[in-house]
Amino acid sequence: MIFEPGFSAGQRDVTKTPMLDKTTTVNLLFDYYHILLKDQQKQVLEMYYHDDLSLGEIAELQNKSRQAVYDQLKRAEKTLFELEEKLHLLARDQKRQALLQELETYIDIWNRDPSLPDVYQKIRNTIQDLKAIDS
Repeated sequence: MIFEPGFSAGQRDVTKTPMLDKTTTVNLLFDYYHILLKDQQKQVLEMYYHDDLSLGEIAELQNKSRQAVYDQLKRAEKTLFELEEKLHLLARDQKRQALLQELETYIDIWNRDPSLPDVYQKIRNTIQDLKAIDS
């Protein structure tokens, strides 16, 4: 399944966090995958998402039609989502961050009361989950 812009929450790992809207998701994906994009794809994504230019403004700067800029933007977005679909860099990083936060919580609990037997096991399980992310 190719995940395209216009998604609904829960379709993919990157969208499981409801606070991530399309702009935030595209910006995060751009941070991970910009090096794999063509120069024109990078440029249109930067102008639209980073510089907050409208399609019309980009079209004027590039001497293209608004429709051509729109098509180029949609293809660049699609490329980002396809790269994430294949490589899962953002999803893995989000999972890693969530597990590290969980681990910190368990360690805080264990520091307050080291006699809790299940907390130690939860720490060990979380460490194993962290190790498994990239394997």
